[in-house]
Amino acid sequence: MNPKSERNLIYVIVSISLLIGSFYAYTTKGYEMKYLIAAAFAFGLFAVNIFLYRKNVGFKDDLLENADERDLYIVMKSTQSTLKFMNNICLVFGVFFLMLYSITNNLLFMIVGLTLFALIVIMFITLLITQSYYEKNS
Repeated sequence: MNPKSERNLIYVIVSISLLIGSFYAYTTKGYEMKYLIAAAFAFGLFAVNIFLYRKNVGFKDDLLENADERDLYIVMKSTQSTLKFMNNICLVFGVFFLMLYSITNNLLFMIVGLTLFALIVIMFITLLITQSYYEKNS
């Protein structure tokens, strides 16, 4: 068994535990619809993970096999645009929630705003680490 299938096996085990947990919550907490929906999503996750485990090939390998340079360039540019967009959204909402905190003095607004700024810092650090990794290994 190669490492890909071992990783997919772990995903299958986690998805089975999510499925069992959601059905347990559905039966013990009064048959509420939200637990049934969670069980349906967990079953979908389980089905996808079983398919990937049986296929024994990752999506990345399958895509790289059929992609040319233009497709890879488009993926790279769209990923960069998505990262910029998410940074801007986090910045705008972070400032918005901190302004709401300054107006209302509600602690929840400050927590949300600082969490969004922490997310921006984490994304920046991750970007620096991945860029230095690929500069050394490419």
